[in-house]
Amino acid sequence: MSASATDLYLSRRDAYAAFLSAADDESSVCWWKADGQYPSVDATRQAQDAAYAATRDAFNRIVVEPVGPHKEAHAVIEQIRQLGRAGTEEQDWVRSRRPVRCSSTPPVPASQRPSAAHRRPSRADPSPSATRCTTPPFCPLRARTGALSSAVPRCP
Repeated sequence: MSASATDLYLSRRDAYAAFLSAADDESSVCWWKADGQYPSVDATRQAQDAAYAATRDAFNRIVVEPVGPHKEAHAVIEQIRQLGRAGTEEQDWVRSRRPVRCSSTPPVPASQRPSAAHRRPSRADPSPSATRCTTPPFCPLRARTGALSSAVPRCP
């Protein structure tokens, strides 16, 4: 860091710390809302208002000085702004938390794959009865749904 960047950081250190704390509060509210941890819509709204009040009042306009890693700072600010606007399907953490079905099964060679008529339905129909599982008797999908090996349909 150059002397001017160090001086700039030290002069605004408290403001940066307050901004990061407020941004962390906002992201926590977004996470809990998307995860459904609030008991009601009113509780969600009150938590959002309380978390956003600090940022709205104290940090309404953030101007990042072009000293040091200002491109990275702009990227972080934009990601924080998008946290409250993105739906759960748009956020990366939702994809990473989805369970992987039948992950214990080794890849099936192309010659042994079922024809298109016998493939698993689209994700629009995630019912356990519509899922075809070709794994041995112990399968995480069967364990989760409680289905026995004879109850889960298999491809011919």
